[in-house]
Amino acid sequence: MLIAQIPGGVPNGDVLNRVDRNTGQYTFYRTAGPAISPRPTSIIEDRSGFLWVGTGGLGLTRYDLKTGVFKKFRHSPTDPFSLSSDHVAQLFIDHAGRLWAATFDGLDRFDPATSASLCIGRSGCLTRQ
Repeated sequence: MLIAQIPGGVPNGDVLNRVDRNTGQYTFYRTAGPAISPRPTSIIEDRSGFLWVGTGGLGLTRYDLKTGVFKKFRHSPTDPFSLSSDHVAQLFIDHAGRLWAATFDGLDRFDPATSASLCIGRSGCLTRQ
């Protein structure tokens, strides 16, 4: 189980907590400054062992468990292959291992290898294909 802890009680950054349900052991992953605030909305782990965090305003954040590095992916009005919105409501990984992000402006299929996002849905999204 993954739990996001946001500023207020944690100085100098955000924390992701992982709880092993079998042992009850906690593992804490601390950022160097806000990486998942404001309002983490969805957390999921992919087949490669990356943790993905959708946020209510800062886009999508990937945490590499092996290196301890956080990487942000944001919407950019000048980049048609960026996230359709920085407000990510839900994350999903399909049977083929593809990451999907439900945002306020559409459904995005995100390719971590290229950092490109294909938006499917609301107005303006289909023109990005």
